[in-house]
Amino acid sequence: MSATFADNHDDDLGPMPMPAGAEGVPKKKRKVFAHEKLYLDQLPHIEQYYKSFMHRDTINFYLVTKYNRFTYHNICDGQLKLWKNKILALNLSNITVRILALLPASQQVRMSKCWNTVSDDGNAKVFDVVNFDMINIIKLGFTPHACCWVHKSGHGQGLLAVSDASCGTIRLYDGRGGDEPLETIENIHRFSVHIITYSDKFNTVISADEGGSVEYWQPVEPFGQLENIPGMWSYKSETDLYEFKKSQSTPTCITLSPNSSSFVTFSLPARQIRIFSFLSGKLTRKYDESLTAIQEMQQAGTAVYKVEDMEFGRRLAAEREPELPGPNALAQHLSSQVHRARDIECPLCSESFKMVSAIAQHIESGSCHHR
Repeated sequence: MSATFADNHDDDLGPMPMPAGAEGVPKKKRKVFAHEKLYLDQLPHIEQYYKSFMHRDTINFYLVTKYNRFTYHNICDGQLKLWKNKILALNLSNITVRILALLPASQQVRMSKCWNTVSDDGNAKVFDVVNFDMINIIKLGFTPHACCWVHKSGHGQGLLAVSDASCGTIRLYDGRGGDEPLETIENIHRFSVHIITYSDKFNTVISADEGGSVEYWQPVEPFGQLENIPGMWSYKSETDLYEFKKSQSTPTCITLSPNSSSFVTFSLPARQIRIFSFLSGKLTRKYDESLTAIQEMQQAGTAVYKVEDMEFGRRLAAEREPELPGPNALAQHLSSQVHRARDIECPLCSESFKMVSAIAQHIESGSCHHR
């Protein structure tokens, strides 16, 4: 009985498959990828490259937390990416949150537990960084420009400052509250505020508007006066905060030192790095990063790092791109006489053409009647 069971079991298994090289076995077709070599040649094969393959658009903001070692940034197409920093690699936690609007500003809370973003659709979103979750949506009712958490560490209420893109108004919100602002500040700036930075040590906010004005204020009433801060300047005329007005430039960023003793700015179109003392407001150091200065150093050979002429030209063109004029200037240039269609006569047969290259082709092809 056991032999019969064994025979039936062998019949169920069936014959063994034939070897791969045996006769009569059809060979598997190798899948050929069209233009494979062309794609492989386009991949970077150098130690450094300037284009990231992990982001589909330009990175708008890049922030690193101090306590829980999170790295998170947003992209111009509306994506938020959060990373967990490890000792050997920057991998682990990668989460993408989709927001259907451009994100003009973002800011993390001082204790690195919350992250806030504002977008062109008039919403402010608050994220819990540790739990990877969105915990609040504030409907602002206006187009925001910049945002910043402006409360001291350990404070029970998360105070969020949001500026208006159409005027110099700054509104204060409860980060976990409703849509109504707690306070509205209208007497500090005349133009739209695009930079807001908070010092936890001095409980002071530094803000800058598009007109080049840099102001100090505290997130408590009456908002404009700096009180109970030893060594703080009393009159703005004693400081060098009018430096941007004098040079007709606008600061693009304000970064505080770890102990809030100083802050550094970068401005356009002057392309200068300025370091200010926080308490005195005095300018302590200035670096000229203008393209003219860099080009002169490259030609004279006095630059610290020597770059080949072709690579230097490519980098110079990339740096000049943000300084290109706006769409109105481009429209005026395209409608100028250089781009306007006009009639050009052939010098041999007086036939009219719109472009000089068309005249050259007309003569070289033998269609000119003069011949």
